[in-house]
Amino acid sequence: MRFKVILYEHEEGFTVFCPMLRGCVSEGATEEKAMENIQSAIREYLEAVWVMTKREIADDKAEGYKLVVTYREADVDVEGVEDAEADEVEAVV
Repeated sequence: MRFKVILYEHEEGFTVFCPMLRGCVSEGATEEKAMENIQSAIREYLEAVWVMTKREIADDKAEGYKLVVTYREADVDVEGVEDAEADEVEAVV
């Protein structure tokens, strides 16, 4: 799985964001270390979301809902997303 990230350099090193995963951010003294760190952060973020999802499914099952769970992959074209201007996007609260 590939994620686009935003990397910027500042006086203390590099900060890198994964805009597709809100709040997923990391840093590093070098560009290489920052990229290594964001890969770990993305993996940990996805693992946490996966665990929370499984808990929600288990809660629904405990409530007596009949569940049919399947796993699929969804391909999403995100071309042009990085070109969006902040004033073109409504804030999500």
